[in-house]
Amino acid sequence: MQELQEARGPEGSVDFQTNDTRVNLCWPMMETVNLDETSAQAGEVMPDHYSAYLMGVVLMSVMEYGYHHSPSNRPIKGIEGAAQEVLYVPGDGSSDTQVTRSNGIISCEERFGKGPHTSGNRNAGYPTKTVNQH
Repeated sequence: MQELQEARGPEGSVDFQTNDTRVNLCWPMMETVNLDETSAQAGEVMPDHYSAYLMGVVLMSVMEYGYHHSPSNRPIKGIEGAAQEVLYVPGDGSSDTQVTRSNGIISCEERFGKGPHTSGNRNAGYPTKTVNQH
């Protein structure tokens, strides 16, 4: 988690090299089942990029509620879970989800009995750009 926090900004260990308000930074990878029957890893759980699943959540949110509703706190479909443990403790500012949110990174949270949900809605411009300035 410390490395992820330090990733933001030009002095970071993993500089994302953008503060564009049209870019969403996502963490962690998601686990999904490989459905490619021709692959040697068919049926195995493997890591996949969160961004594709986040876009699915965004599109469903827009279709169901309209573009003006946040895609945060919505279920993530088509995954087994996060590829890395993400600590979610409601009201705890030091939990992984709160730390990622405060650094402008969209994460996920495992809700008891409800499965993984999106967590956060900031873009790469946060915290210097908090309003879309196009």
